[in-house]
Amino acid sequence: RDTIRAMRDAGLPALEAYHSDHSAADVQCYEALALEFGLSMTGGSDYHGLNKPNIQLGTGAGGNLCVRLEVLEKLKAATDHVNSL
Repeated sequence: RDTIRAMRDAGLPALEAYHSDHSAADVQCYEALALEFGLSMTGGSDYHGLNKPNIQLGTGAGGNLCVRLEVLEKLKAATDHVNSL
């Protein structure tokens, strides 16, 4: 918590709460930390092209990643707010 607080205070805008390597418990933990510290949440498949053949674009390793549209909408809203300053 101290590290996340320090990173937030230094300008960290978000935590990657959704990732195909995260367990369900990891996701719950990152969601709770993001809420506690007022951070946006992001997610990603970690797809970087053919150099990571076991990772699928949009669904990650094992094809189990699903980032809800609500996450994107909240991230867009946070970005729009920052861009309007």
